[in-house]
Amino acid sequence: MNVIVSSDVFKKEVYQRLFALYQSSKAGNEIEKQKHRVEGFIAAGEFMNLISNDEGKILLEQAHIDVFGETILCRKNRLEKRRNAVLQNNVSYFDEPAILRKSRSQKNEDTEDR
Repeated sequence: MNVIVSSDVFKKEVYQRLFALYQSSKAGNEIEKQKHRVEGFIAAGEFMNLISNDEGKILLEQAHIDVFGETILCRKNRLEKRRNAVLQNNVSYFDEPAILRKSRSQKNEDTEDR
């Protein structure tokens, strides 16, 4: 039995798998096995010309924004700043409420993109 999958159907499935992966990560679950499965699924789609590398990156970023409310780069930078503050015992970093630090970080990223 031959099954023909359209590019659009495949991309929707990639997005759903990425979204589920990020939700698991956000919930604090171990995602290494799930991550490798998604990577393999995307690689298979690239091989079958159902998705390009650039399209995969766009879906990756969109799913991340939908789950975490920020881009991958913004979240990485924000978490790195927090990690450095903890390592340097910089308690003043935590004087500002987290919600304000997050929104300021997002504004800075928007400015850098322009």
